[in-house]
Amino acid sequence: MKELGSRILVCDGAFGTQLRKRIPSYVACLDACNIDLDYLYIVQDIHREYKVVGVDIIQTNTFGANAKKLEFYGLEEQVREINAAGVRLAREVAVEDIFVAGSVGPIETSPFSNEFSVEEVSSAFKEQMEVLVEGGIDLIMLETFSDSREVEIATQLALTYGLPVVVQIRGMPGGKLSDGTDICVFVRQMENLGVAAVGINDRPPHEVAEILKRLAKIVNLPIIVQPDAGAPRMSQGKLLSEE
Repeated sequence: MKELGSRILVCDGAFGTQLRKRIPSYVACLDACNIDLDYLYIVQDIHREYKVVGVDIIQTNTFGANAKKLEFYGLEEQVREINAAGVRLAREVAVEDIFVAGSVGPIETSPFSNEFSVEEVSSAFKEQMEVLVEGGIDLIMLETFSDSREVEIATQLALTYGLPVVVQIRGMPGGKLSDGTDICVFVRQMENLGVAAVGINDRPPHEVAEILKRLAKIVNLPIIVQPDAGAPRMSQGKLLSEE
């Protein structure tokens, strides 16, 4: 991926939001839509729609497809099937025109809590990443992490596969991660590890803008930004976003 760092690349937008709009509310696990004959075509439709508008990168529908999160739905034995299908669905749409990023989200627990050990967290990420890489992704996209210790574990594993690794953190108001790490300190850590790009996602634009001002002064890496629309609110019976 020589283009990464040599020009501006446009990523796709929210996937889970688009998928949730199109499937019944009783479907709990969005990642499992990759292997559900009733919904897998919708996954590809979303990929196609992003391709039509001219994106350079589409992300697999595998954000929560690690064993620890799939266990909540009784699907922990289908990690390989769900991730392999996620890559295939994206690759069939991308062909050779655009890049496919393997989406890896957090387990959403501190690896130093009493819930999961560091070994369990590492094993869950490794199992998922191996399938994504085998499927033929072009890069690994770690996204929406908020604990610096968890994302460091995921990043070190991702870098072993020889693909570009992009790290996006959700962060918190005030420019800190959930464990108190300052975002600038975190970004320097990621740069030292050797990631290809680093940035922010899943925060409203006004927060992202403030953080970017800080990052631009210290980061020598490409910066990726994927803001959300802010916190939803009800107004006159309609669900609106703050931005």
